[in-house]
Amino acid sequence: MADDKDKIIVIEEEPNSKEETQLQQKQQEVPEEEEKNPLLVPKKRPVWLFLGTGIVFLIAAAIFVFFSKSPVPKKITKPQPQKVVKTKENLDLHFIEGLNLENKGNLKQAIEEFKKSKNYLFLAYINIAKIYQMQNNQQMAYEYIKKANDYLHSTFSNPNEYIDSYMYLFSYYMQNNHFNEAKDLLKDLQNANIKNHEIDIMNVYYDFLTQKDVKNVLNNIDQMLKKGYKDRLLYEMLGYIYAKENNYPKAKEYFSKVGNSSVAEHNMAFLQFAQNNLENALNYAIESLNKKLDPKLAYFAYLLALKSNNMQTAYNLISNIDTQDVVNDFSIVPTLDKQELLKQINYKDCRIICALQSLIIMQSIDPIHYSANLASNIDLGNIYLSFGLMSQAKESYMSAISESYSLNQANKAYAYFKENNLRQALNYYQKAYQSNPSNPILYYNLALMYEKNYNFDKAKQMFSVLINRYPNFPLPYFNMALIDFTQGSTQTAKNYLNQFFTKQSSLGSKPKSVLVCNDYALSLVNKLKEPKNISVEDFVLLKAISDGRFDYLKLEKKYLNDKLHLNMKNFDMVDILEALRNFNPDLNRIMADLYLIENKPEKAIRTFTNINDYNAQDYYKMALCYLLLGYKTQADDYLTKSILLNKNTKDSNINPLFAKLIIQIMNKNLNGMQDLTKKVNSNKGLLSFDIEVKK
Repeated sequence: MADDKDKIIVIEEEPNSKEETQLQQKQQEVPEEEEKNPLLVPKKRPVWLFLGTGIVFLIAAAIFVFFSKSPVPKKITKPQPQKVVKTKENLDLHFIEGLNLENKGNLKQAIEEFKKSKNYLFLAYINIAKIYQMQNNQQMAYEYIKKANDYLHSTFSNPNEYIDSYMYLFSYYMQNNHFNEAKDLLKDLQNANIKNHEIDIMNVYYDFLTQKDVKNVLNNIDQMLKKGYKDRLLYEMLGYIYAKENNYPKAKEYFSKVGNSSVAEHNMAFLQFAQNNLENALNYAIESLNKKLDPKLAYFAYLLALKSNNMQTAYNLISNIDTQDVVNDFSIVPTLDKQELLKQINYKDCRIICALQSLIIMQSIDPIHYSANLASNIDLGNIYLSFGLMSQAKESYMSAISESYSLNQANKAYAYFKENNLRQALNYYQKAYQSNPSNPILYYNLALMYEKNYNFDKAKQMFSVLINRYPNFPLPYFNMALIDFTQGSTQTAKNYLNQFFTKQSSLGSKPKSVLVCNDYALSLVNKLKEPKNISVEDFVLLKAISDGRFDYLKLEKKYLNDKLHLNMKNFDMVDILEALRNFNPDLNRIMADLYLIENKPEKAIRTFTNINDYNAQDYYKMALCYLLLGYKTQADDYLTKSILLNKNTKDSNINPLFAKLIIQIMNKNLNGMQDLTKKVNSNKGLLSFDIEVKK
């Protein structure tokens, strides 16, 4: 009888249809990932149906053997090996191998295996899309999601059978802001007249993310809850709605219904973070961690603690994290604390502000414009001629001709000056002076053009000649003072200013040009008497002047007149501060700070290269420039130099160790974070960071 039972089991193979055999084996070999995620697996017929069918065949076979005369049925043959091979093909070994490779981290090979899949094509498309999402290749991920969507539409005739698959696609579309595709998917399901509560939830969720007015969403959720729906997504939506309305007790009530007791605080932490309430976000995250340990939430709380300058809490959090995977869902972007940098720009140094103002004043001074009386020379020549004084008459006529030519060249020079073409103005004043070298006004204008073109050595030489030849002429003294202020020779400049005041006070009727220079001189003297911080507004204005931003300057005209005592003209000043850096090297640091504030780290680096003797703060700021540009290795090198120099100076305005910690976070180096967090005492300094959370 035992032998008969063995034969009966063999007979069972033949009555089964080819299709049923494949279906049974697929059910037995469903990959573990599919069993865990019902969203990825199309629904199949109930298992009891196949068990019942098998039992019926088993009974029929037993009856057949029982009534048979021969104990060994002749028609029975052993299954051919080909059937076994064919059955394994139906298991879709490529898909299974793709899952194994994905779990091992061999993503590229996994994609190739998924592409070879035939029986689980939809799931293969989904898994390929997931891998591309992990690699941040959103374009390819979307391409395979679209293939999965097209496959569903073309293959499954009854959407109600495969609602889980549609829900997965809908979830992807909503998470990646493909709202049009999500809406089209909902329309397809609605047109199919599906009566399923998941469709209602999908509709409410779509409205929740796309509509500004939440009243309609609240009403729909309320009706669904009254019908007995108890979906976690409904509770989460209610929690977020009430939290955005600052009804935090109500928000926590619904968040707590989502699942375990820590979910409410977990969701509140991320919601507070999204609203930039970092301290509240940290508190909620810690509350959640006290109820349930979550390494990813712990790492998020660590970043919040660093931002909040809670260094001990940050160290406690990071020291208890032992898995590298937690850092992959978060990234940081380094930022500059501009307010702190602005505070550091206030130098109490009258030399710098006088140098800046002197450079601007020298660009504001006009040449002396005059017209010669040519008729007097001609009339005098006629008188000489009438008396037979031929040589004297010739000299008068030649003088008139010379005056005419020099006046013509001087007028051209003045016209070019008004157009701010200083090089051409210099050229024509040279021609005017060569035609009439005995004219001190032309000589002064020529010296002034050298000064405006930043040829200070030539200008000083010519102003010295004027002072020696015409000691009572006040303007050369004033211009010598401006050049000395610009070059940092403050004491010499003060002496020239005093001589200017003496000479101009002896004049009876003072020309307009002298009066203007007198006002400028008084403003410089006042700054020497009362040294004060250079305000940020001063530097912003001076930079605007150098960039020729006259629209901005017109808005600040009153400040310019009242505080800097400058009467701005509508001509472009050519790189005033750039020129000043060549004569006053200390200004390089200020210029570099200004470029950092203006988000121009490349220019700041070029400016730092003009400094001869670097200090710890210079290296620190150069490191920040490189870090803002994404050059982490170079930044780390300069931070090391800053740390070595700062051992002696202990500059409280810099924090290179914290900047090194930022680099470790950017590199996602967990060991480096743990080591440096223990050493860092504060996040104070010029560097901060923004936290980015992956979806």
